[in-house]
Amino acid sequence: MMKIAQTASFTAYQPQAANIPKTETSFGIQAENSPKPQSPMEYYQALCREFQGVTFRLGDKAAQKASGGSVLGYGGSMNQMGESFGSPGQCSIQIDISVLKKMQQDPEYEKHVKGTIQDARDTYSMYESQAGRDGYPYVCVEIEDGGARPQMSLVNSKMPFSTEEEIKEMREQESAQSQIKINFQNIKDSLLEQYLNAIEERGRKLQKLGIE
Repeated sequence: MMKIAQTASFTAYQPQAANIPKTETSFGIQAENSPKPQSPMEYYQALCREFQGVTFRLGDKAAQKASGGSVLGYGGSMNQMGESFGSPGQCSIQIDISVLKKMQQDPEYEKHVKGTIQDARDTYSMYESQAGRDGYPYVCVEIEDGGARPQMSLVNSKMPFSTEEEIKEMREQESAQSQIKINFQNIKDSLLEQYLNAIEERGRKLQKLGIE
């Protein structure tokens, strides 16, 4: 799998200001009916709905690194929204949870990320064409936190991207195979111990008979 850094061109995104009525209280001006803050997953789902036609996955690089690569994504799941991630013709984007949380706190950063997503969607066919010329038929875009702005990169592959179910099944098979190896080794150790005990017992009997 080959990872190619890209320079993202950012498209300005101007969200509509919410018209929230105000009311005076003894503590100053407060918003009436203020919306409850969204959880990261709620925010992610809303973002996916905003960019129709894009298949998203929500990653967690920090947790993946801490677990030695065993974590599939945020909350232990890929959190895929949409179909056929990474398949030819399907705009596919993996965004890191650190980006989402920062978007929730920083409106300016949120504009840059949405601009990056829009740019990726508009130019995805170009990314695929370039990757195809290099021998990689499968492509996805990754968006990670780059500080003041998000950082976009391409992941090219010669094989289809695995689904969450495929990875879990593969890990279960590996676990089962490991257990079989452990059991087999235990049997070998047990047989060896029995053999050595038999040799030792035979030696004691021969000693009793005065035979070396």
